[in-house]
Amino acid sequence: MKNKFLLLCLCLITFNIQATYDLSATAGYRSYILGAAARVDAGISQEMWRYNDQIYGFIRESAYFNTSGTINSVGGRIDFFPISILGFTAGTEQVWRSSKELSTFDCETQVCDADGTRSYLRVENVLAYKKLVTINDFQREFFKYSGYSGIVVNALHSMEIYTDDIVNVMRNIIAYQYSNTYTFGVLHFRSWSEKSKQDTAFVGFLNQFKRDKWTYDTILGINHDRDNHDHFSVLLQVKYDYKKGLRLF
Repeated sequence: MKNKFLLLCLCLITFNIQATYDLSATAGYRSYILGAAARVDAGISQEMWRYNDQIYGFIRESAYFNTSGTINSVGGRIDFFPISILGFTAGTEQVWRSSKELSTFDCETQVCDADGTRSYLRVENVLAYKKLVTINDFQREFFKYSGYSGIVVNALHSMEIYTDDIVNVMRNIIAYQYSNTYTFGVLHFRSWSEKSKQDTAFVGFLNQFKRDKWTYDTILGINHDRDNHDHFSVLLQVKYDYKKGLRLF
């Protein structure tokens, strides 16, 4: 029944001539834990209802590709927003790893190159009052690694997890939209694994500039690693929206 419902949603979006598409590309850099990555995301959305420019409902299906050179993934997801400020997501991706060196890990003694899958469920919401905006989401990620058992390295969250582990991810952002081009605020990320019992977090200050189809993020903060140590970290990200979709955030 679930598979039939999913197939129906895909067909309704794909074949409806009123559906709209979106396409974006993102590149990012992190000083600690050292890393860089790029992403291309393409989606198609079907609006279900609309009250005004801010309040409406839609369904979106999308495909994406991530790469950091030695770690690559291809995935797909469905977003269901019964109202534009509250959404539910289900997705899955295949991950290929050829890592021989990873920052903060010893790949001579730890498994850094295990291929596998990541499936996830997420709920997210955004609230706004005048120029103040809050974004909150929670995600559960289900990992499966092929050909291995026991503990493997998970570079995405910079932790060691079991091959069938579950990782929970929480994100909180409070921001102030100073103008149409500049937003600043504070953010908090936390990831914790249920079986290996590892925990990481990040707290930082966000500065975001927008110009035409470009968005530039600079984030300065503290990374709390799996060994209970704190490190200063800089995150830089640039995003190009070739065509923006129906998502508010």
